[in-house]
Amino acid sequence: VGKALNTHKDAICWALEVYNVAAAMLNSPRTRLSYNTVINNVTLAEFDWLCETRQDIRALSWADLVRREAGVLHFGIVHSEEERVWCDVEI
Repeated sequence: VGKALNTHKDAICWALEVYNVAAAMLNSPRTRLSYNTVINNVTLAEFDWLCETRQDIRALSWADLVRREAGVLHFGIVHSEEERVWCDVEI
């Protein structure tokens, strides 16, 4: 496992950068991870942060049924206006 981690060090570091940016943007920011932390915790059982990676999206405003339906209607109207313009061009 150690050899595989060393072989993929650049990819792991890039993934950690992406994770740290995303973790900082959460409503309750998560712990920053470093390459050394990952190397020291080789087994998945030691990764407590895996339990913190899921955010409940049901409470977000865009998940509300009425807002989703309004969005679908809005973009349907926008698309139909674009289609009307293309029909005018073709005529």
